[in-house]
Amino acid sequence: TLLYKKCLKICENIDKLNNYELLLNILDEFDFYKNSIKVGNIEDTIIRVNNLLNIADNLSNMGYTLSDFKKYLDKMINGNSEITYKDSLVESNSVKIMNIHKSKGLEFPICYFSLFHKGFNKEDIKSRFVYDNKYGIITPYFDEGIGMTILKDLLKDKYNLDNISEKLRLLYVAVTRAKEKMIIVSSLDEERNNVKDIVDNNIRSKYNSFLDILNSISGNLSKYIKNININEVGITKDYMYGSSKNDFLDSNNNTINYRTINIENEIIETKHASKIINELIDKDTKNKLDYGTKIHKLFETENFLTSNNVRIKNLVSKFNINNNTLIYKEHEFVYEKESTLYHGIIDLVLIDNNVIKIIDYKLKNISNEKYIDQLKVYYDYINIVLNKDNKKDIEVYLYSIIDDLITRINF
Repeated sequence: TLLYKKCLKICENIDKLNNYELLLNILDEFDFYKNSIKVGNIEDTIIRVNNLLNIADNLSNMGYTLSDFKKYLDKMINGNSEITYKDSLVESNSVKIMNIHKSKGLEFPICYFSLFHKGFNKEDIKSRFVYDNKYGIITPYFDEGIGMTILKDLLKDKYNLDNISEKLRLLYVAVTRAKEKMIIVSSLDEERNNVKDIVDNNIRSKYNSFLDILNSISGNLSKYIKNININEVGITKDYMYGSSKNDFLDSNNNTINYRTINIENEIIETKHASKIINELIDKDTKNKLDYGTKIHKLFETENFLTSNNVRIKNLVSKFNINNNTLIYKEHEFVYEKESTLYHGIIDLVLIDNNVIKIIDYKLKNISNEKYIDQLKVYYDYINIVLNKDNKKDIEVYLYSIIDDLITRINF
């Protein structure tokens, strides 16, 4: 039967459609807007249908499947719940704004059309994995890089032709909404195409917007085209204000004097004093770094004078730390020198009598030359900040925790 054929056609694409798209297909297939004239007030019917479309669209955006949508409607019906909506009254002196789909079945004396330059949506075929009824599941291949098979190109050609056919039908729906006049606001190409019979298939296959369609027949539209100079139209943004812009001006019209302040500025380079690792590391190196972090944490949290940890006792013995020693652990600093901003953390600073000791302890290796540059930054900072009067000697050391060795660095 005709009813079966219509339902079968809808079901062929049901797995690819969301709730909103499925409802649109049903409305199109059954000529709903045309047939609604036979059952009563068409405006009330359209309002109810548009409200149902909005519900379907919102539920699709929330992740509702077709089955979920059906359960939602069943629950509303069986529970005698009401789906309420606001009935916007039609005013004779008003402008309705809607998309082409929502205009189906409606007619207006004058219709304005905009955004004809906007390209057709092709997001559906940009995915690497695509399904099509004709070509099946299309996947990429890998051969020293990801590539696409010829099936993807065939699908693009098929999709473009189907998409263009659908857009032509949609454009027909749009332009037939006007009872007296239609006004298309767009920017046509200067070169005019005078089509005597029908647009060539090669040109039609390259349509990517409604504007492309108009450009392909622009020669035939010459007598209807009116060129507008935007600069002479006098378009303003006064509509953004609820009242005249003059209402916002001070009535006394006092002159506001201002002056420009020029502030000298320069770019300050930022550097980290500590060594930075910029390459991939293996598992063994990572384990060593993790162990080093754990030891550093131990040295930071333990009390040097009361700890029973062997490694901490070795450190206390090597540097003669006692009750009179000022101890600064993990001393963070930021200071500027010659337009360069330095930031770092000193492992340990000891101040005893007239000596300041800067100690940077490592897990084992203390022979890396980059440590020297790091300690030079520490030395300069301590000399500038903690030793402004230059009355104390500054000693700099590298300490190997595992080997219990110290190396003094002289600057």
